[in-house]
Amino acid sequence: MAAPFVAHQARTSAAVIRHLANARAIVDGEEISGVYERQHGEINGMAATFPTFLLQSSEVAAKHIQRGTQIRIPQAGEAAWGSQEWYGGTLFNVTGLEPDGAGLTLLILEAP
Repeated sequence: MAAPFVAHQARTSAAVIRHLANARAIVDGEEISGVYERQHGEINGMAATFPTFLLQSSEVAAKHIQRGTQIRIPQAGEAAWGSQEWYGGTLFNVTGLEPDGAGLTLLILEAP
């Protein structure tokens, strides 16, 4: 029976995001909870950052997120979520999507 497993997987991925989310992002005017990270590394001897956003795979499908989709992530201290003043943040383009097969997808981000 696939249906009970799929339902369990959806509940599990939702719980993971609910407990680990450290950010919300705006995609096409709608908020999405997820885990935002900016890992630091090196490419050809030069310092680089690698921003990512982990979210539920169901949100990827519902919001039609694909390569080229723009996503805005706020900076600390910005206006409260949902307020009319919330326009700032960092704008990113989605350059890659890495579903984990267990209900979560990692978005690879890049500044435009």
